Amino acid sequence: MELEELKSKWFEMDQQLEKQKVLTTEMILKMAGHRSNLIINPIITFEKWGIVVSSVMLIYIISNFGKLNDWLSLTGAVSTIFILITGLVMSVILIKRIREVDIVKKDYRETLFDVNRIKKFQYSVKWVSAILAPVLAISILPTLASTWFGKSLLNDLEEYWESLIPGLLLIPVIWYFIAHFYIKKLKEINELLKDLE
Repeated sequence: MELEELKSKWFEMDQQLEKQKVLTTEMILKMAGHRSNLIINPIITFEKWGIVVSSVMLIYIISNFGKLNDWLSLTGAVSTIFILITGLVMSVILIKRIREVDIVKKDYRETLFDVNRIKKFQYSVKWVSAILAPVLAISILPTLASTWFGKSLLNDLEEYWESLIPGLLLIPVIWYFIAHFYIKKLKEINELLKDLE
């Protein structure tokens, strides 16, 4: 009889231990999910602000397209529209991919796959942005000069290049801080995944 009682107690303890393991795992996943949201939400917010700013610029340029009266400002407007649409598409894709990361609902391999997809895409975005940012600075100036000041920079190319210098100097600084932000966030996600492993 004692052996049966011992087996019964052992079985009970084993079941309680299994329940405790399940609860602990759930708690760890919930905490990891909360931590991943703290990492991911600033990226999504940053991208959403970029979408808003780009959309406002796009609407402004398209609505003032009729004020552009020379080939330099027209070419600048078309280039700017192309670059802004490219940025909008990249932001939407990035937000979509970031939202696919779900540490709580997906297993480790799926989450790692999603994070690696984001890293690869972000790497591509970084290089596309590095190329398009200076082009945007060059192309938007004649467009803004025509729409804001009613001025054609084509008549005064010296003023165009003087106006361009501050923009070209600021782009690497701004690009550095943006790249640093994304690198930091992706590193935090990797650390979280290592903790879960």
